[in-house]
Amino acid sequence: MVTRRCLSDYRIDAFLAGELRDEETERHFAECEKCRARRDELSAEYARMREQWPPLRLPTKRATRRWPAMAVGGLALAAGIALFVRTRHEDTTRLKGGGNEVAFFVEHEDHVRSGVPGERVQPGDKLQFAYSARHPVHVLVLSVDGSGAASVYADGAAEMPATTGNEVRALPTSIVLDDVLGEESIVGLVCDGPEDAEPLRARLLREGDRFTAPPSCTATRWTLVKGARTP
Repeated sequence: MVTRRCLSDYRIDAFLAGELRDEETERHFAECEKCRARRDELSAEYARMREQWPPLRLPTKRATRRWPAMAVGGLALAAGIALFVRTRHEDTTRLKGGGNEVAFFVEHEDHVRSGVPGERVQPGDKLQFAYSARHPVHVLVLSVDGSGAASVYADGAAEMPATTGNEVRALPTSIVLDDVLGEESIVGLVCDGPEDAEPLRARLLREGDRFTAPPSCTATRWTLVKGARTP
């Protein structure tokens, strides 16, 4: 007797995101009750996430932002965030201890992956930031790109709700990368109260690697390497 091996969550995620629609996978769902149940469970989870983070209209571009803020991008991005929650690990450089942190995801040609330090990206890729926090917080995301220009990707104006357990919540906007190539430094700040983003942006530009978080904030730092778009 041949024992049928169940599909991994990665494969089911790819199926739900529309990246895997082959006859073998369709046949497996038709024949495997356990995998059908897991597919339906994940599909319901993504539906709840879409309700929690509905698409937003394109906001007005701010002077401190070099890239426009875009709406959260559909099922593929929600699937990527949900998968990250289930496989979460410590792969960031923490600047200050505590239970609060910022994560990021990269969407490249409708494929979503969780970002790591040294992540290689291309112009046109979308970055989605998410956070975890033990209490309501304000989340800021700052950047210095390959040309030396500093930007504010999330200004922390709105208070974000607490998360529970391994949960992460997406910030309500994402960033589409421009054509500036090279190494980019990004700092995510989770703060107990509102912080003025502009002075922090200016200080990050001056201090670079010596930048430290305000006393009420926990900071996470990454480096991205942006290369030319492949044909």
